[in-house]
Amino acid sequence: MSFSFFKTTGRQSLEHSSSAVGWVLKVRGQSLPLFIKELASLFPKENILELDGSSIAPDILEYLKQFPVLDWQERTEYSIFRRPWKKTERIPAAFRIPLEPEIMRRLAQFYENHAQPEVLDHLYVLDTSGKELYLDGFGLCGGSGKAYVSNKVPESTLKEFCEKTRCSYRPITPSSQMKEAG
Repeated sequence: MSFSFFKTTGRQSLEHSSSAVGWVLKVRGQSLPLFIKELASLFPKENILELDGSSIAPDILEYLKQFPVLDWQERTEYSIFRRPWKKTERIPAAFRIPLEPEIMRRLAQFYENHAQPEVLDHLYVLDTSGKELYLDGFGLCGGSGKAYVSNKVPESTLKEFCEKTRCSYRPITPSSQMKEAG
């Protein structure tokens, strides 16, 4: 399975010839901390989380500094960093974090004292090489509330995760794929 961009919008799509090429998760705003807290249960522990934000609160930045900081040039092709930045724009801070339950719990706790943009803007789950994308949470935080999940995640695992986090999901099929771009 591979990921590609929708040429007209720059959004990504899951590409595969099976009937379900992936999943769309819909997360309500108040469920986002729970979603992040439980994220490690959805993927194998060797995967990594990349997150970025342009308005991350100082105490959260201090916590995140223990993890590798990514320069915009280090980000892979799916990233928002693959566009030129205007001199007036604030380039987001980006971090690569182990997808471990304790770390996810700590990130979720930050929502108790901070607004969503002060915690993160975007998140992605990748394999350890950073080349295969398992979750694209570009629209998750403050956007559409949607995250796209690879079809490598079994539906039974996804269903259990959604029951714990109060989110919903549906399959992406080849025929519905272009609707996602619109």
